[in-house]
Amino acid sequence: MTEDAVLFPPVRSPLGPASRPSADARARLRATGSRPLLPAAAPRGPIRPALIAADLMRRSTLVLLLAGTIPLALTAGARAADPVGAGAAAIPEATPPTDDLPAEPVALSTGPLFRAHPLRPRVLPAPPAADFVLAAPVLPDPAPDALKAALDAIDSGSSSRREAERLALVDFYSARAFAPLYIRDGALTPAGQAVRARLARADEDGLDPASFRVKTIAADGSVARGAAAAATAELDLQRAVLAFARQAQSGRISPRAVSPLITADPEVPEPADVLARVSSASDPAAALDSFNPPHEQFRRLKAELAKVRASGRSPDDPPVPRGPVIEPGAI
Repeated sequence: MTEDAVLFPPVRSPLGPASRPSADARARLRATGSRPLLPAAAPRGPIRPALIAADLMRRSTLVLLLAGTIPLALTAGARAADPVGAGAAAIPEATPPTDDLPAEPVALSTGPLFRAHPLRPRVLPAPPAADFVLAAPVLPDPAPDALKAALDAIDSGSSSRREAERLALVDFYSARAFAPLYIRDGALTPAGQAVRARLARADEDGLDPASFRVKTIAADGSVARGAAAAATAELDLQRAVLAFARQAQSGRISPRAVSPLITADPEVPEPADVLARVSSASDPAAALDSFNPPHEQFRRLKAELAKVRASGRSPDDPPVPRGPVIEPGAI
């Protein structure tokens, strides 16, 4: 066996047939002064097969590294340039080793053979801000139905005046979709408070406040709980408004009730006009005052009545002194 056969034995690679460095490769190794993998004078005897086997194993390892690391290094570089994997098709396949060694030493990659693809957590966009607010379900208002039922329950009897007032109330609240005017949420509205306060001062006009007192409304302006009770109080207050307007303009009693000889027939306001005037006025109390007589004599009588009450004297008629009885026709 020659020295070249010992120093450069054939190497069998799993990627190709057995091969050994060519003559030119061996000459370059000697020219560069590379140390042989085995000493020039290899010892003979039992140790020589062991050295040859160890040298074969080193050469096989070197060939395997050269054959496998280069494609792996190329693969790592391609993955770094194209982490998604689009360039995977461009990586060349490993080729079996040849007899010629490379002219220059191969620089092996010191980095990781495989570059792990960095995890990129998917950030979901924040939901858009809600432009609405969930509210509690709105229940239907029972007031209109209760007011309509209360109007249907009015009994006018045989009185034409009461029937005319009932029809006026039905028309008035029908135009409002049966929405209450003076009572809301179990209490008087500002308009209802103004009307109730003016009716309580009816004695200033020579009228009886008891005729316009609404028993279904408490002294503090509250009403009983429930839509039906509120509807009843609403209509009671409206009937008191109609009664005040009628008495303020035409008097408490009919002149014909005093004597059939009295032919005066005071003008009675229309119920529909009363409801429209008071409900549309910015000052309901002033609207009620407008039904009083507009004459100067009435204003003077009203002022005199206020003076008498302020002095503490009784406004009742003075007693008639005792004397002879005056018979009809005696004078």
